[in-house]
Amino acid sequence: MSGTSPIVEGIINFFDMRRHPSGGYTLYEGLPDSKNTYYAIKSLEVIDSLPDDVARTLDWLEELHSRGSFAAQGLFYRCSLLADYGREFRVKDRFLDLLRRSYRKIKA
Repeated sequence: MSGTSPIVEGIINFFDMRRHPSGGYTLYEGLPDSKNTYYAIKSLEVIDSLPDDVARTLDWLEELHSRGSFAAQGLFYRCSLLADYGREFRVKDRFLDLLRRSYRKIKA
């Protein structure tokens, strides 16, 4: 980080301390989640300082996504990052059907 401003170094250290061995990120301590992982990677992108092994984070997201049990918000975070980095993913039809039923516009 030679030549990096103290603010940028602080940001990098903040996220380094919140990275879980699995590759995901957590806000405080404990298990990582999609939301915090999304914001960590997006924040690191802004300062052009992705971890050398960002693939480990993407692998973690793919593994999490493959379980198939998730809410719409988590789906957005996972699929957005996977798509941004050229990873393929599939959203199961049963989940898409659930979204269509749940988020159908109500006609007044």
